[in-house]
Amino acid sequence: MIVCDHKNRIRAIDARFAGSHHDAHIWRVSPISKHFMDRHRNGFNDKLLGDAGYPVADWLIKPYRDPDSGTL
Repeated sequence: MIVCDHKNRIRAIDARFAGSHHDAHIWRVSPISKHFMDRHRNGFNDKLLGDAGYPVADWLIKPYRDPDSGTL
């Protein structure tokens, strides 16, 4: 897992797991997940973009799996 900022600068890397591990598991055990949870609880409004494999969180924006026709 790699986290980049808006200028594509790498801010965090977690390379402990093989590609066969599910994204949600990697996210759940990563230090960056705790970092964003702590910041959110302290009133910060930071956001991350993730893919559909990540869990739902207030600070994690992910795509809709099956958007209604004509809504895009």
